[in-house]
Amino acid sequence: MANTTPNIGQQCKLYRGSAFDDAMSSANWLEVENVQDLNLGSEHDKAEANTRATRHKRYLLGLQDNPITFSSLWDPSDADFTAFLDAHLNGTTLPIMVLDGDKDEAGTEGLKADVYVSKCERQEVLGEATAADIELAIAYSANLPTWMTATT
Repeated sequence: MANTTPNIGQQCKLYRGSAFDDAMSSANWLEVENVQDLNLGSEHDKAEANTRATRHKRYLLGLQDNPITFSSLWDPSDADFTAFLDAHLNGTTLPIMVLDGDKDEAGTEGLKADVYVSKCERQEVLGEATAADIELAIAYSANLPTWMTATT
């Protein structure tokens, strides 16, 4: 049954897959645990469509963008962190799912996409653990981004 109360951020999950076409419940999707704060954006380009018929600006919606940003500890011994860093350095894609809960819980939903790691900045703040600010951008690939809902 779908969750009927709001989640807290800690209940949300980021998954990294080995192949985009694996089913949502597949064991090939591994939870990325080295995640602090994550933001899944959703915005549309907009084009002005004004006429003299009204003094109000009017718009047409354009393409949708889903920027994904998160922070993690800078930990070269962590396989997930290394996968994101390597993808950034090599310009390769990763299949990911950004979900509002566990992938195996019915009603869990979120974005599934192939992504590039477009930014990976190391933060060296005095008195805090070294961290990475990571930005993911949906990649041009044969796999179109999709909004998924778990049915199991």
